[in-house]
Parts: sequence; C-alpha cells; structure tokens
Amino acid sequence: MGINDGVMSDCAVRDPDSGHESVRDTDLVQVRIPGHAAYIGIARQAVDAVGEQMGLSAEDRSAVKLAVGEACNNAVQYGRPGDPDTKGADLCAAAKSRMVFVACRLRSDALEIDVLNRGNGFHPVPGVYSMPKPEALAEHGRGLPLMEIIMDSVEYSNVDGSTLVRMRKQVTPPLAEPCLGENAVTC
Repeated sequence: MGINDGVMSDCAVRDPDSGHESVRDTDLVQVRIPGHAAYIGIARQAVDAVGEQMGLSAEDRSAVKLAVGEACNNAVQYGRPGDPDTKGADLCAAAKSRMVFVACRLRSDALEIDVLNRGNGFHPVPGVYSMPKPEALAEHGRGLPLMEIIMDSVEYSNVDGSTLVRMRKQVTPPLAEPCLGENAVTC
C-alpha cells in the first residue's frame, strides 16, 4: 500500500471501460501540506470550507477544525524527519520531504477526515487518553483526548511506515421549520 492508497482506497472506483477513477457515493477533497507547523492553518481552513459546504453547524465546524489542527500538529511533530540529504538544508526542503495529506470524504451522514503522514514515530493506542490535570501545567498531552471528545469517532493506524488518523463527524440534520398560522394543519 502506498502513501495515497490509504486515503483513496475507500472511495475511488475504477471504471472498467475507461480505466478512469471516479468517486461513488462520496465526494473527496484532498489537501497536501508541507510538514511544518506554519502550514497547518491551511489544512484547517480547507476542512472548514468543506464542512461549511456540507452544512455542518458552526459549532461542529469549530470542533472539526480543532481536531484537524491537532491531528496535523501530531503529523508534523512525529512525522518522518527530513531525509538525510535535507539535514542542514533550508526549512522548505525539509518540510517538503515530510508532507502531510488531509482527505475529506463527504458521506451522506458524516464528514470523514483522514490525516496521513510518512513516518512511524507516532503509535497512538485508541481509548486510553485523558486530559492532563490542570495543576500539572503540562504543555503537551491534550490533542488526542480533545480529538476523541469532540469527534464522533477517531481511529489510528500505522501502515507501511505511515500514520493515519481517521476522524468522523456526523451531520446533524437541520431542525424542521415550526408550523405556524394557516399552514399548521398541512405541515
């Protein structure tokens, strides 16, 4: 499995006649950013735009942006260090060698987001995270618990030297308009 296979495998379908890949029952939006903290905001804004297009509430969009930011931060922090030929090179060259891939799948009932990076330095264990106690004044350790609290599901996997975080946020249907006045009987 290649680095992009884990992102595309759930939704890409190859047309047997034309050989072209198409998306069936979902739409897919992908963003690729250099593995540097300065670019995380781009991924957050892209995912927010997808959530807005889907009709996610402002509260859910804020939660998704926070979770994506935390997942991207972990991808940048724990991703593969620069290749040996980029040691001592400029920041751009090192960042490009450790790209972070963000893919949004628009399901009929949810927004599903994958954050994928090369590098196997991050081995999360699902369901064992809790917030550090406030008095501990810990600077780290809140990202995974936050993601698990604010998203409907979070899954972690390590495949072929890559780390994948898959998050899901259910789409809440809008409330029906109240029936008032003359139309109350026919609503």
